[in-house]
Amino acid sequence: MKLNTSTKHSLLLSAVLGIWVYLFLVIIGPFDVAPLNMQWRIQIMLGYGVIFSISYFVADQLNTKILDLLGKGSSWSAASFVLLFFLLNFLPTHFYYQSDFIQGEYPFGTFLAQIYLPTLLILVPLMLLGKWILPKLSPKTGDKIIFKGENKQDVLHLHLKDLLYVQSAQNYVEFHYLENGEVRKKMIRATLKKVQEEVPKLTRIHRFYLVNFDHFVCWNDKRSISLGLAVVPVSETYKKAVQLQLSTRP
Repeated sequence: MKLNTSTKHSLLLSAVLGIWVYLFLVIIGPFDVAPLNMQWRIQIMLGYGVIFSISYFVADQLNTKILDLLGKGSSWSAASFVLLFFLLNFLPTHFYYQSDFIQGEYPFGTFLAQIYLPTLLILVPLMLLGKWILPKLSPKTGDKIIFKGENKQDVLHLHLKDLLYVQSAQNYVEFHYLENGEVRKKMIRATLKKVQEEVPKLTRIHRFYLVNFDHFVCWNDKRSISLGLAVVPVSETYKKAVQLQLSTRP
């Protein structure tokens, strides 16, 4: 199965953070194993690193799908991600702690309050740093665009060559783009005017549409054009400008 760019990034980030958490736990030893020698800590903490990595990846993928289905903005994103991670990570971590391999002595409530939650509070900033802050600091390369919505965590990364069109949807815009040969869409809180200012290559063909003419195939009829797998309406207001621009294309 071919993985899309977002999934590959999530897998890589999950693996990197899992390794970091493993090394962190080996050095700090928070799960009441500090008296054990380093050799045992190196073996024991590997399980926690693997559980963290898997939990992070699954929480990331589920969070993205849930927010897309609910149409929620990024104000929900960080909180829902941390909550999902906790729900997916705590019980496996506790079961591993009480397994025959670890033989942890703390009961459920004590483990949660005195060991797990304090450790999680240390790790949450790292999780959020890896998921949201670092991508924002990455410079633009080639034809890659990074569009930021009104919500702080509302960010779309994609190559301009993959973008088909952008559609206005009340207080939001929908980016329609190609991914692995299929048309995907992402809703971001922003205006069409802001999109046009930040991505000047896009052309307005309708009050509610901006298109990337690199994907132009043909006129579908007198009031719409085909953009690969999509059909987009052209209003009378912009029709002459569209015809002129298409006539000058190589």
